[in-house]
Amino acid sequence: MVTGKRAFEGKSQLSVASAILERDPSPINPARHRIPPALDRTIAICLAKDAEQRWSSAHDVVLQLNLIANSEVAVR
Repeated sequence: MVTGKRAFEGKSQLSVASAILERDPSPINPARHRIPPALDRTIAICLAKDAEQRWSSAHDVVLQLNLIANSEVAVR
């Protein structure tokens, strides 16, 4: 949603599922999409292949997104 395109493309649901399991998504260019680097890092952690490298829960992601949103309001 941040970039306006899917993280993984494919001609069928099976090819998309295979891409998710086998490939890393293309990196987001924060400058091009005008997103804060902290959001870029948060997305990368959400998409990490290794479960140990991802957030423990959706609640952890919400906390991180709130921190990012609040810091962006302070900067503006």
